[in-house]
Amino acid sequence: MNGLIQTNQILLNAELDAVLSAAIIAFGFLFIHPFEDGNGRLHRYLIHHILAKKQFSKQGIIFPVSASILDHIVDYRKVLEAYSIPLLDYIDWTETKDHNIEVLQRQVMDYYAYFDATQTSGV
Repeated sequence: MNGLIQTNQILLNAELDAVLSAAIIAFGFLFIHPFEDGNGRLHRYLIHHILAKKQFSKQGIIFPVSASILDHIVDYRKVLEAYSIPLLDYIDWTETKDHNIEVLQRQVMDYYAYFDATQTSGV
C-alpha cells in the first residue's frame, strides 16, 4: 500500500493523462485487494477522486464506472486472473470459510510490485 500511495502522489503531480493515472491507481488498489470487503467500491471511488484531483471532471460529475466494468466483466476478470491464478502456485495460502484467500507467508510484495499487464494469448 505504501508503494501505491507514493505512486499516487507522483501521478497527481505528473503531467500524465488523468484517465491513465486513475486507471493505474485504481487497478493497483484492486489488484492488491487489501480488505475482505469494499475493495470494489473503494476502487471506483479512487477513479472519481483522481479524476477530480487532476481536474478532469467538474464537481458532481460521476462516470458510470460500474456499468462499464459490468459491460466488460469477462475481459476484466481475465486480466486479473491471467496473472493472479498462476501466481498462487508460489504463495503459501489457504481458503477461508467465506471463500476468501488467506496468505500464510509474510513477504509476497515482490510478486505484486511489478505487475505485467502485457496481453497474452487467450486474454
